[in-house]
Amino acid sequence: RYASSSGNLKTVLTRKIKRGCAHHGQNPDDFLPLLDPLIERYCQSGLLDDAVYADGRVGALRRQGLSRQAIMQKLSLKGLAAADITAA
Repeated sequence: RYASSSGNLKTVLTRKIKRGCAHHGQNPDDFLPLLDPLIERYCQSGLLDDAVYADGRVGALRRQGLSRQAIMQKLSLKGLAAADITAA
């Protein structure tokens, strides 16, 4: 539904797992190992593509008038590799 980088998706899902486990009284360590294979499967199927995400975000941030350094910083915070950002 929403575009995201694989690093950002992992951060969001980790937070949701920890919050849900705290609410239900379960151990998050039982569920956290399931994240990496899920994200890998999404990347392989094309649901997650960091290069495409970086390309779209760089264009949007450039239209907002942000500097190159500001764009690098924002996308790094979203979990994108420097190579994906500079390629975009």
